Amino acid sequence: YLRPLGTEGQGTAAYPDRKPYSTIAICVPFGMGVKYAINPRMNIGAEIVHRFTTTDYLDDVSKTYVGSDKFPNNTDGTPSIAQRLQDRSYETGEIIGIEGRQRGLPKQKDQYIMAELTFSFNLTSYRCPTAN
Repeated sequence: YLRPLGTEGQGTAAYPDRKPYSTIAICVPFGMGVKYAINPRMNIGAEIVHRFTTTDYLDDVSKTYVGSDKFPNNTDGTPSIAQRLQDRSYETGEIIGIEGRQRGLPKQKDQYIMAELTFSFNLTSYRCPTAN
């Protein structure tokens, strides 16, 4: 959703060096989990995974603010969605989107943590053959 808006000036004449970022990235998971058989047919489990990505655009934030004047207004004169999303100062009540100010941490790639609880049901059970 955010990539086509170019909220960091991608695709604008003011920032010709900023190309649209890729929508594909590699993710390296690191985590652990447990699974417990309640009975031969049902299991419960828990898992926590920390995922390291090869992109800094998971959250659409990496470089600097470009200034709202770089984005055209809507035809009725109201700010476009790109203008509002590139600088969300109106939500905080303080000015944060000063042109040239750093938006993110470009030297650090994005990462996230997931935790999940699972419940599974075995449709059939297989018996492993015994070694003779």
